[in-house]
Amino acid sequence: MAPPHPKLLIKPQKDFTISGRRYAMSSAGVVRQLIVTFLVFDRKGSLFWYYIWFQDVYYMDDTPEHNLVKTHAIDYAILHNLREEKTVFGKSHDVYSFPYYVPAGMKVNEFAPDGNRTQIGIARIEDDWFLVRFIIEFNKADRHTFMAKFTGKAPQSFLGKPYLVTKYAAGDTPGSVDYIVW
Repeated sequence: MAPPHPKLLIKPQKDFTISGRRYAMSSAGVVRQLIVTFLVFDRKGSLFWYYIWFQDVYYMDDTPEHNLVKTHAIDYAILHNLREEKTVFGKSHDVYSFPYYVPAGMKVNEFAPDGNRTQIGIARIEDDWFLVRFIIEFNKADRHTFMAKFTGKAPQSFLGKPYLVTKYAAGDTPGSVDYIVW
């Protein structure tokens, strides 16, 4: 039997670095959806994991019952024969990284486990950068709170507004999230 792939042998770490990647809005018809990606890696830079979140968006469908339907902007565009538009407000490529310490230790690929509840909001806006606060809650008791810095200009209307988002994908290559966003 062949030995497991090295990525499957990821061990719990305590020291991480977080780097914001992209902060964008996807729009189609009445649906506007926030998309946020970031990268988590260990202090040595040998293990890393990309994460992407989509804002939870609901709209009322065209049925007589007017059901509330959860959707993505791209899905709404396809269903209604519309064009999806993406606006990038900020992006960083490992330029602004922040240290993050987890006392109990955790694996880099379990930073935002399935079934988590994540809240994202812009905490500060400057001329050419902005800070985004992430609150990742899981098991109703465990919580991560951290900031990520993005270069670019975010709309003032986003400041202080919390957005509930759902983790959509994660992986160990940039393509694991970038293909979805661009």
